[in-house]
Amino acid sequence: MWRQAEGDPGRYTSADAYRASALKRSIPSILLSLVAIIVCGGAGAIAAFALVQAIGTGGVLSAIVAVVVGIVVATLLFALGVALLRSLHLLK
Repeated sequence: MWRQAEGDPGRYTSADAYRASALKRSIPSILLSLVAIIVCGGAGAIAAFALVQAIGTGGVLSAIVAVVVGIVVATLLFALGVALLRSLHLLK
């Protein structure tokens, strides 16, 4: 909760100011991560679907292969994106 600093009704305590600043920085980061997760997950699903279609099998084995391939592709894309953004100094 916001508390006003003693003696100055227009100022807030440093802890409150820090929390507000951290919240302002974290919301864009969370939104960017959500978008990246959705994009990478979609790309992983497309890659998994393409592989299963290329193999031409069906059933439980195809479902297991699709899940593993989708997770691996999505994770690699996310990690490569983070590494790229950090190398460009766009992420800390």
